[in-house]
Amino acid sequence: CITRHGARFPLKPFPEDIHWPVKSEFWKTYGGKLTPVGVIQHEDLGKTMRRKYLEEEGLLDPQDPDIGKYVHVFTSNSDRCLMSGQAFLQGMFPDVPFSFCSDDQKIQHELTGIVMRVQCDKDYTPVLHGFKHNPRYDFLKKKVFSSATEYD
Repeated sequence: CITRHGARFPLKPFPEDIHWPVKSEFWKTYGGKLTPVGVIQHEDLGKTMRRKYLEEEGLLDPQDPDIGKYVHVFTSNSDRCLMSGQAFLQGMFPDVPFSFCSDDQKIQHELTGIVMRVQCDKDYTPVLHGFKHNPRYDFLKKKVFSSATEYD
């Protein structure tokens, strides 16, 4: 399963929008962070995947002590992506422990459960950042923003 993060707070307030706080402290603290709704979205996605692939299809046994050899989790190093990954794993594998390590870390000992590998460098990774450096996406985004009156 490849997925983006769940619902997040905007990065900054929208001009003339009265629905969001205007104090800069709010945006420094919460701008871009995963919302409670985003956590629920990913936990529900994990539960859906659990039902389909573990319970109905029987593709994996979550009680298998070697489950970490079959389930691989990769995330970028942003708070919202880490939290989305945690919520997804909690939904799909509620009884399996998980741990974190950086993507370039050599594991000296056997970790139990599922390991979430975190991309800590700033290099572009198409799997984790599919919309960056994408001419078609850039064209469509520019077209949408130029025709949207909310962004005038």
